[in-house]
Amino acid sequence: MTRGRQELWATFAVAFVGITWGCWWIFLRLIEARGISPGWTLATVYGTAALILLPLFVWRWRHWRALVWPVIAVGVAYGLPLAFWSHAVIHGNVVRVTLLFYMTPVWGTLVAVAAFRERLTPLRLLAVVFGLIGAAAVLGLEQGFPVPRTPQEWMALLAGALFALAAAASRRWPDVSGYDSSFVMFLCGAALGVVFAGLFGGETVPAATAVFSALPVVVFLGIVFAIPSQFVLCWAAARLDPGRVSTLIMFDVLATTVSARLLTSEPFGWHELTGCLAILAAGITSGIDQMRLSRSALGDRPATLH
Repeated sequence: MTRGRQELWATFAVAFVGITWGCWWIFLRLIEARGISPGWTLATVYGTAALILLPLFVWRWRHWRALVWPVIAVGVAYGLPLAFWSHAVIHGNVVRVTLLFYMTPVWGTLVAVAAFRERLTPLRLLAVVFGLIGAAAVLGLEQGFPVPRTPQEWMALLAGALFALAAAASRRWPDVSGYDSSFVMFLCGAALGVVFAGLFGGETVPAATAVFSALPVVVFLGIVFAIPSQFVLCWAAARLDPGRVSTLIMFDVLATTVSARLLTSEPFGWHELTGCLAILAAGITSGIDQMRLSRSALGDRPATLH
């Protein structure tokens, strides 16, 4: 397969993953509707995904044995935002929670400038402005300073910040394979689900009948959605520059907005619409800036003989 064809397939793959993530909340709520509380829903879904990946993780031990601590660090770094966002989206307003999570261009810029000493370009600054406008629109100005007002909104905002730190961890340890860190990520998500079950209202262990009823959805979510989307993203991200990946993954916002409008009665007014447009603009602007920097870096490399 030629490089151009690989990039084309990778582009479609990342867009598909974004759409997939935009439908993730539907399955989490289906499992919760079977009588499993939010914390135990996370423990069940991500514990199953980790169990499915365990044989692959063991089989690949030669690949990660020299990088044990980086694999754990990257996996946990991604497991934290996965768990916080998933818990928030089960009981929170789907669109608002998703938009607050996608404040990542703001957090990502702060991490890049503070931790990696990268230059604050005009496009990055514009992305931050768009992100802040989006957050202010979603949170509303009528009730005073725009801050999250529900636990779910705080968890979504924190998940976005943690995701930016996870991306920084990936840059810190670029040799860590996504196939190996995915197992740790799902294991971390399952463990945090148990923690959340104890913290939020003392959720009881689900009855065996509830688990049996939810099992088909859990297995479907793990085998058809969770694991394939991670592996497809790992494959595609290795063939595309980060800017294009971060831009294409914004299909999540569109898919979430459309699915929430069709399947819920949650309010969707000018606050959410303005926030959606502004945060999409932030993600696209940040992606364009990353693509520009990637091409500039490639242009600066000396020519090599092959």
